[in-house]
Order: sequence, then structure tokens, then C-alpha cells
Amino acid sequence: MYNVDGDCIEFLISDESYSAERVDDFLDFLTVFYGQQTREIVGSLIKGYRKFVDNIVKSCPGFLVEISDGPVRLSHLFTAGLWKQGDPIRRVHYRKLRDSAEKTNVSVEVPSFA
Repeated sequence: MYNVDGDCIEFLISDESYSAERVDDFLDFLTVFYGQQTREIVGSLIKGYRKFVDNIVKSCPGFLVEISDGPVRLSHLFTAGLWKQGDPIRRVHYRKLRDSAEKTNVSVEVPSFA
């Protein structure tokens, strides 16, 4: 779900209780939720959505996704995060989240950048 006031997207894979860990300081982008029982990734919080997309468009011209009003697939955002991320540990987080987002085919309605 996209929160306009916080410019963030929360993605939950499971209803398991979780603890949170910020794994990417790039524009305060990604916090991962780990299940308290399983210690598996059960969701995430994407902060600074607009800044992140703007930065990706500027810094990774090969990753061009036109974004307008309507649904944006979360797997695309996690793939973009992979392109920006050099740390192999953090890349694992992005891959797991991308795979979960693809498996559930989740997308989120976001406002236009106009």
C-alpha cells in the first residue's frame, strides 16, 4: 500500500510478527521485516519512493520504466534497487523481495510525478 503523506510503500508477505532492519541507506530506501519465529523476510517498507525513482531514472538510464498514474509492480522497484546496490548481502534482500513480489504479482497504485 502506498502512503502519500509518508511517500512510502509497505509490502507484507506474511502476517507473522516481525522485527525491522534498515538494509539500504540509499535515500532511506529499504527496511526489511524479518519474521520473529522464522527469521525469514516477511515484508518491507520502501521509503522515499519519489526520490528513489527520480534517482534511478537519472543514474541508471538502462533501467527505464515509465511511471504514470496507476499500478506499479513492486518487483520492478526491487529490480531497480538491485541495479543500484553493490553490496552482495544487500543484493540478497532485494532478490528475495523481488521474487516474493513476482510470485504474488503485487502492484501498488501511486500518484503521477506531474
